[in-house]
Amino acid sequence: ELGNVYEGVVLSRELRIINQTQLGTRWSWDGGLYGEGAGAMQLKLEPRGGFLQPFEEVWVDAVYMPMAPFPGMDVIAGLTLQGSDRPAGLRTTADICGLDVQLDIVAPGKRSVLPKKGYRVTPVPREDLRLDFGLTCTIGETQTRTLVLRNNTAMPAPVSVWVDKFEAPPMEMEDLPVGGGRGRSRSGSTSYDPSSSIASTAKRATRRVRLAGGEQETRNPFISTDGQAMMATRRNKAAARDILGEKGIAISCVPAQALLHPWDELRVTVAAATDMLGVYQDVLHVRCGTLPAWDIPLRLGVVGTPLQIQTERRLPDGLTVERVSETTLAFGDVPSGIRHTRTFHVVNTSNLDMQIDWQVLVHCSHPERKIAVNRLAVDEESEAVTMDWEFHGHTPPEPPFEVEPSECVIKAGQTSGFRLTFFHQGPAFESGFLLGTQRMYSPDSELRLAMWEGEDGRLETRLDGAFHAHAAPPHLDPKPIKLHFTAEAKASYLEPDFTDALRWAVWSCHNPATHPSFVRHVTFSNLNRMPVAFSCDTTGLFDILAVESSFPELPDDLGAMQTATVKTLGGMPATVLPPRENVDLKLCFRPEKVKEAEEERVDYETAGVLRMHYQNGDRQDYQLGAAVTHPALTASRDWIHFNAVHVDAPKPLEVVLTNATAADAEWVVVEEGVEPKFSTPGSAVPARGESSTVGEFRVSPGSGLLRGTGLQTAKQERVTITMSPPSDGTFTRRIRFAVRKGRGVTVEVVGEGTYDE
Repeated sequence: ELGNVYEGVVLSRELRIINQTQLGTRWSWDGGLYGEGAGAMQLKLEPRGGFLQPFEEVWVDAVYMPMAPFPGMDVIAGLTLQGSDRPAGLRTTADICGLDVQLDIVAPGKRSVLPKKGYRVTPVPREDLRLDFGLTCTIGETQTRTLVLRNNTAMPAPVSVWVDKFEAPPMEMEDLPVGGGRGRSRSGSTSYDPSSSIASTAKRATRRVRLAGGEQETRNPFISTDGQAMMATRRNKAAARDILGEKGIAISCVPAQALLHPWDELRVTVAAATDMLGVYQDVLHVRCGTLPAWDIPLRLGVVGTPLQIQTERRLPDGLTVERVSETTLAFGDVPSGIRHTRTFHVVNTSNLDMQIDWQVLVHCSHPERKIAVNRLAVDEESEAVTMDWEFHGHTPPEPPFEVEPSECVIKAGQTSGFRLTFFHQGPAFESGFLLGTQRMYSPDSELRLAMWEGEDGRLETRLDGAFHAHAAPPHLDPKPIKLHFTAEAKASYLEPDFTDALRWAVWSCHNPATHPSFVRHVTFSNLNRMPVAFSCDTTGLFDILAVESSFPELPDDLGAMQTATVKTLGGMPATVLPPRENVDLKLCFRPEKVKEAEEERVDYETAGVLRMHYQNGDRQDYQLGAAVTHPALTASRDWIHFNAVHVDAPKPLEVVLTNATAADAEWVVVEEGVEPKFSTPGSAVPARGESSTVGEFRVSPGSGLLRGTGLQTAKQERVTITMSPPSDGTFTRRIRFAVRKGRGVTVEVVGEGTYDE
């Protein structure tokens, strides 16, 4: 009685044959087995025969090899004895059991439902087995399931696991260092990692990935955790690209072939890497020994977006793990009335072309803003509802934002740049977002229907090409990518260091080219959070001598690298002033532009305007004013009569000159009608005591300087006019006390020359 035996498992037994008579006999085994299940068992008996002496015994080895399952086997191996008519033989009973393997599919973090070893449960019917990864797997995340095969027999069995359409070699994925990888996914998906074996670890340690960055990046040059995570992510992406191809999904089974030992358990990891949306269908085949193969339908739905949006032209590869489908682009403060353009980029991380269409939505500025619900997700296990919402956006008739191009086909693995332009006339704060809807770009896609005969004569079908060549449309529409933007248009303005106007107080006697009273320095500060491009000019008798910025500018020969991006503004030189910088303007009053005769030299006030022109059309006007004071002299007498003066006895008389103005009066004596000659600017004024002669009259001093009043009383000076007649007769002269760039005074002198004593 062998009890339970297993197909293919050899059993050995020993039996003894004893001759209990006093006669020798020849014996031998018959050639076959008889009874129920004779064909399900092979029996090898050694020795096959021989001669037994009286009371002799022989040991026989019986080797059983079950060939097929057969419960209740009862067979006899006949024994022929020479000289005996009694039937003899070996009767064997057993229950021959076939291979018994149970299969379970385990999700990450779950436990197998198979019972403990030695216990049995009713297996799940083969037709009810499904390998369903779900319909909402995030694109780019490697999804895994574990096949658990338990052998409930003493029979070893070879195991083979494969899929029909998306089979791929094993992915050598590395675990990211703990704490590394910015934006590392925290979802429940698990990546397959074969690094548990020493051989795999050694292979990965010696692997070198050639990168575009140069020889330095072919190794692991980073000590920091983030740097090591970046290099590991690069290698993981390279491994995924090698196996994904253009199907959008790759499924690997590790191990694909193995031996299931008796009473043991085998775990096979099924890993699916994705880089494209869609619902993928395949069939997972599991063949174990002589058992019929399990043909398990496989389904995986990928949602999300293969597009990644970023404001940078290029990010270091591997710096982030998650795809960024939403970001913010802030214009900040910008001058109103000018078109401002910022660029952003969209990366297609898949191996299929994608088309994207942009829609500009602006947030409503009304205080009672509405919200727009984008998505409702119901979690039945936690009985919770997740709502994805944002402020309602609308498209105005003339939106302040424009995007170019508004639609674009992004090639597989490529990056496309887009330009977002903001324009608003007048101060305003605007915000909103770009909504990028996407779809597969497959103009030559065709629908294909495959049909074949399945088990039990059923007709099975598969439709390909409905979404793209290898998948059906995703369970959820491709997640739109969003670019949130904000911009505040402001009026251009520079803050001056004076209140409302600039005023000059100058004396006409001073030289405008050298005297500091004709020059004013004013400072304008950019208190905005934006650069300001401006030019400036003046009206009236005012000029701008220099414009000096506190922000250093590069030499002109560097061309486009100059700080000032605007060379001219309205035909005038322009300056770009960054935020928190200032500019110094050197202004000069030019009264010499006015040609005036001496009789017209009266005090006057003149006005002008300092105009600041900005690139956006804004303008600031500041009033300029100047008060010009002319020095003026008055004489105590405007007519002097010397009466009779002896020829040999000159007669002096005095006249008092008064300067009642605030300006210094530099004067010289000339005869009326003669052009006065003043000392050159900067030379010494003629000293008092020197005289000038006008005909028969000598004036002493002949020149001088009368200071202005200031805070004191008017300044005076006594001048002596001496008549020295050369002969008798009447002499008349008009003596002019001329003032430099001022008003002089004329004194008429009359006298008679005589020889009378």
